[in-house]
Amino acid sequence: MDLEELRAFLAVADSGSFLTAAKSLRLSRATLRRRIDQLEARAGVLLVDRTRVGVMLTEAGRVLATRGRLMVQEANALIASVREVGNEPSGVLRVLLPIGLPPHILTPMHAYVHQRYPRLSFLLQFSDDPAGGLIEDVDLAFHFGDSSPSGAWVSKELVRSRVWPVASREYLKRKGTPRTLEDLKDHDLMTWVSPGDDPKLWPLLRGGSYPVSAMTVTRHIHLIRQKRIQAENMAAPVAHDLAV
Repeated sequence: MDLEELRAFLAVADSGSFLTAAKSLRLSRATLRRRIDQLEARAGVLLVDRTRVGVMLTEAGRVLATRGRLMVQEANALIASVREVGNEPSGVLRVLLPIGLPPHILTPMHAYVHQRYPRLSFLLQFSDDPAGGLIEDVDLAFHFGDSSPSGAWVSKELVRSRVWPVASREYLKRKGTPRTLEDLKDHDLMTWVSPGDDPKLWPLLRGGSYPVSAMTVTRHIHLIRQKRIQAENMAAPVAHDLAV
């Protein structure tokens, strides 16, 4: 069955007028009548009675109108679903990530995106400074820092977190707990530095910074985190630093 012929017939059935139906479909009356004639020829029965007061459906026409509306609804739904599939993101998403991004953050994020957009595949690349080389052959980049880099891209802040010093229990038992900033001079420090920051300056909660001399400096934040976890779980005290 031709859907255009069926839509023409339903427009006539709903309006009771060739003229009104033609206007609603933006067709000429001649075109509309031709489609109805073609549909009746396919069915082999009259579907409408043309009278001076309008158009009346025959018994066969009423049956076709009832079932035809369901057919058109299903056809529209099918087209909408196909259109939705066609608009669903697909292909390779090239993602640039900072070195040291913890797997317990990256893994569920990747799983969520994959579940929502199953036609996407991912090319994950890592850099110690994703914002520094923005952005060639990359669709999406994550980076650490206080501000977004300027450029011809859309940039959004996802999360803001505070940074503070931590140490294992074994280390504090051995070296003591610092109570003031001056006490840090007596401790072995390891520091994570985000792109653009000075590893010799630790930021203060009240503003400003404090100069430190760190024995280890790295942009691999997960390396620092794992070192602290390892120190707490091992029998022998292996922690040698206070990390921020």
